[in-house]
Amino acid sequence: MVQQSLELEKRKKEIYSNLSDQEKQSVRHILTEMAEQTIPDDLHVRDVALLLDVTPQMVRRYCAEGKIEAYQRLGDSGKWIIPAAQFFHHPNWPSFLQMREQLKSQSIRIAEKMEKEFGE
Repeated sequence: MVQQSLELEKRKKEIYSNLSDQEKQSVRHILTEMAEQTIPDDLHVRDVALLLDVTPQMVRRYCAEGKIEAYQRLGDSGKWIIPAAQFFHHPNWPSFLQMREQLKSQSIRIAEKMEKEFGE
């Protein structure tokens, strides 16, 4: 199943890379509109790491260096607050939105099973 998932993801990337710039823009626009209500204003470091395919440590470094628009909640000692809007046009954004939606669906299914198993 993991292999199939990897193959599917690879195929999606191939298809996406063959789209024209205008088609890519349309895909991003549609996916962003569909997920608009589920997208937070800010992303966590781990979300940005998944989106950029880097480690959370690299994301923190990019934030500190100003390569990613971000600020710290408690001055220099808090968690990074990373506005999501700066990533809307990133090539991995559609895949990231899809992954978030899958995780949300899985969480809902698990909660429903738990509720059914253990009652209200």
